[in-house]
Amino acid sequence: MSGAERLELRHGRGPHAATVALCAGLLLLFAWHALRGVEGAVVLLVPAAILFGGFGLRSALCLLDRRPVAVLDRDGLWIPDLLARPLPWRAVEAVEERRFGRSRLFLYVADTRPWLRPDRRGGFGPEAIGSLLPGFARPRITLATHWLDHSHREIRAALAAFWGAARAAELEPG
Repeated sequence: MSGAERLELRHGRGPHAATVALCAGLLLLFAWHALRGVEGAVVLLVPAAILFGGFGLRSALCLLDRRPVAVLDRDGLWIPDLLARPLPWRAVEAVEERRFGRSRLFLYVADTRPWLRPDRRGGFGPEAIGSLLPGFARPRITLATHWLDHSHREIRAALAAFWGAARAAELEPG
């Protein structure tokens, strides 16, 4: 398949490499202060190692993981960590873009249960949030577009093209 027929999204190398470098630098700084005998540095080294070591390790694992995070093609959307099976475009009723500090695309469906993996069907889903916040009650699949190897604009354009083409094909007679 050509690039126009499929968009594979992977973890972005730049943001994760920067996070690994920053976390390693901060851990080295705390360790250096502890080795120099700065008062209280040893006490701060343990929480710093847990915090920065955890973030650094997660980003290092994302750097090494070159599997697709999400795949968009003419048939639908596939997010292996979230969906039990690919979400066909015909099941998507609406698409919305929201920015809460980080960009996300919400794909509204009639029911999320057939699509979400069983371990992702927690009790605090859109329906539970909707009882607290108006406008969040509709069942949806969320595609987070930050820290990926394509920009939010590219992902949004590809999603609009694939979903729009599928909607147009549904409306064609015959």
